[in-house]
Amino acid sequence: MYGGPTEMFSRTFPRLPIIHLERTIGNGRKLIMVGVDTDADLKACSPSKFLARGSFVEQLRQAEDLFDGDPKVEIRVLVMHHSRMNRQLVGGIQQRSQEALDEFIRRHRISVLLTGHVHVCRSEGETIGYGGDKWRLLESRCGTTSVRDLRQWVFSTNETEAIRVRSILNDKAEAAHVVSRNGPQFT
Repeated sequence: MYGGPTEMFSRTFPRLPIIHLERTIGNGRKLIMVGVDTDADLKACSPSKFLARGSFVEQLRQAEDLFDGDPKVEIRVLVMHHSRMNRQLVGGIQQRSQEALDEFIRRHRISVLLTGHVHVCRSEGETIGYGGDKWRLLESRCGTTSVRDLRQWVFSTNETEAIRVRSILNDKAEAAHVVSRNGPQFT
């Protein structure tokens, strides 16, 4: 968990924030996807880095001018690693960054957050209001098929055939797999 970005991350994302996609999708609407680095404000060996907490106020400040079109015709998507849904100490987002993110979402009328970090798929929507307008914000969090967060297990006793827990001793924590007749169980 300690350390700065890997060489692969730096090659894949040489400059963040960045516009990942800008495309006209029909009826005069545009899809705009902007990505930010949610670890950008962390020191390589800080307590927040150890707790896997996101810190990215400066990234949001730098992204201010990337959404410069008309929000009434744009579907605005923010791509980021840390999940806004995770309000826990471990793996969450630092308070200053959470407050800056919430303000950024309102001010720029973000409609979709594409996130990850927590290894369980989940989607959540809420109504956001700003300047007399209201719209739906959807966060869709990507999970993984091979890594599970131990603290988020949900067991279905009638579906579960086997539970295998394995420690990964390289530089990561632990992973768990739930195998059932219907494949992996997601929460």
